[in-house]
Amino acid sequence: MKVSEKCEEYILAHCPPFCVNTDAPNTFKGLKEEYEAKPELPVYGDRANPIENTIFSSAEVYWAFRAWHDKIHVVFNLPFTMDGEFTAAGKGYALMREAGVDIESAQLCMLNIITGIELYYAAKEAGLPEEYRYTRNQEAMTTIALLSGIAIAVEGELEILRWDMEHDGGDDDHHEREWTHLIMEG
Repeated sequence: MKVSEKCEEYILAHCPPFCVNTDAPNTFKGLKEEYEAKPELPVYGDRANPIENTIFSSAEVYWAFRAWHDKIHVVFNLPFTMDGEFTAAGKGYALMREAGVDIESAQLCMLNIITGIELYYAAKEAGLPEEYRYTRNQEAMTTIALLSGIAIAVEGELEILRWDMEHDGGDDDHHEREWTHLIMEG
């Protein structure tokens, strides 16, 4: 499930200048300081190994979306907390809809944010290390959340991340089998 071309056009037209690197800050304070000090918003990622399986057509659009979303955090002074994420998602949804982005794509973008942050905090609470707190397949997790609810999507991804951790990173075939199972069962 992918967002519409109009949604991607909106994101690319409204994202701030950004740079993709593996040293991007992971705290609100760090993001705000870097944003105020540099002309580009830092977005976590690795251009040599770009993320795949998102709700966007390319890693570049995904990173632009992350920059756009993080700029909402900075402009409205919204911390990286559950409340801050929900508020940023709500503001982002309103901005997209006001600009004429179709309701399904705007909802999918915000569901992607909320499901991702729910997973992060659930994985943190479960004691998973930082590198195992993010989904390996955003498109599948967002689809499960849409079809069966956020709680089921997060629990399914936690199972996959635990398996990955126990098996030294896992493999793409395992992820595909698990998500297919969740989609069929959900």
